[in-house]
Amino acid sequence: MLQDSPDVGGKLREHLGFTGNFRLKGDRGINHCFYGLGLVRSVAQYLAFGSGPLATGPYEVGIFTRSVPDEPTPDLQFYLGGITFVAPKDSNEPASLAVVERAPGLTASASLNHMESEGSIRISSADPDAPLTITPNYLSTPNDQRRAIAAVHKMRQIVAQPALAPFIAEEMFPGPDVRTDDEILRTVRERATCGTHAVRSCRMGRDADSVVDERARVRGVQGLRVVDCSILPGLVSGNTNAPAMAAGWRASDLILEDQRLRNA
Repeated sequence: MLQDSPDVGGKLREHLGFTGNFRLKGDRGINHCFYGLGLVRSVAQYLAFGSGPLATGPYEVGIFTRSVPDEPTPDLQFYLGGITFVAPKDSNEPASLAVVERAPGLTASASLNHMESEGSIRISSADPDAPLTITPNYLSTPNDQRRAIAAVHKMRQIVAQPALAPFIAEEMFPGPDVRTDDEILRTVRERATCGTHAVRSCRMGRDADSVVDERARVRGVQGLRVVDCSILPGLVSGNTNAPAMAAGWRASDLILEDQRLRNA
């Protein structure tokens, strides 16, 4: 069965992330908990009590805020943690989460949650093993560019608060030389990463162009549903794990309901 559905793989939206690194004064943070005797203590604490650095994620603080005061809802999300990771030298690749720095540091990770830029994901061949053609198209609208710049300014404002400022030795990245809006935007373009929160490439809707209907059924195809974040009609203002679970739960109800109707 063939169905012409041009929006499949299109209208892709995604959260964009950017990480700032700051050197801490003294022996602050938890980097030291992942080396030598510090690591031994961390493992022992986790095995004995189920607590400590190994019992949590890398970020202890979460913040939702607005890029400008008149935003109707928070459009920026931040995570902060007293840990930093080794970034590859002479590369635009982000730091690997597998290698912790030895010097003490703080990571402030920003996410742009109301992205307007639309990308696409397309098949490149009839061969199912051929790589997909992914065009993220990040920061292609003025609003997205404005939010990216605002996110870095907000990050610096957060770190400059009285509760944190006394413990900050220096800004490692983006760094003190990145000051103007043009410099900030260029740096974000070079070092930003996807949030792995892609949505909308199989958009749900009631209009004829939507890929799936309001019961997650693929239009024009019998017996086929899509149930994941690709059916979300837009971005949510946060992580997508809960919406993915909610979509699965709701779709299971709909499938059971359809089955009961067929058996009635």
